Amino acid sequence: TEPHRSEVALAAMDRYIRLHLDDTGRMVLPTTLLSHLEVVDPPALRLVVRNGKFWFWSERRWRAGQLERYLQMAKAIEERSQDSGAH
Repeated sequence: TEPHRSEVALAAMDRYIRLHLDDTGRMVLPTTLLSHLEVVDPPALRLVVRNGKFWFWSERRWRAGQLERYLQMAKAIEERSQDSGAH
C-alpha cells in the first residue's frame, strides 16, 4: 500500500527531509523526493492527512485509486443505512 511504501522509502533514506515554507506558503521539494513520488507526468502531487500523518501522493497514483475509494465509501454508506434501518 502507499503508506507502507512511503515508510519503507523513509527507512531506506535513513534520514528525514526538512521542508521549509517560503513567505507565500509554498515549499520546494527535493529532487530525490519528487523522483520517489513519481511527480513527473503530470507534475502534481496530493497532500493527504490521514490518521494523524501527512502523506505526499503522486497525482497519477491518487487518481488510479480514486474509483476504489469511492466504492469503499458507497459500501460503508450502504452498510450504515442498512444497519440504521434494522433498528
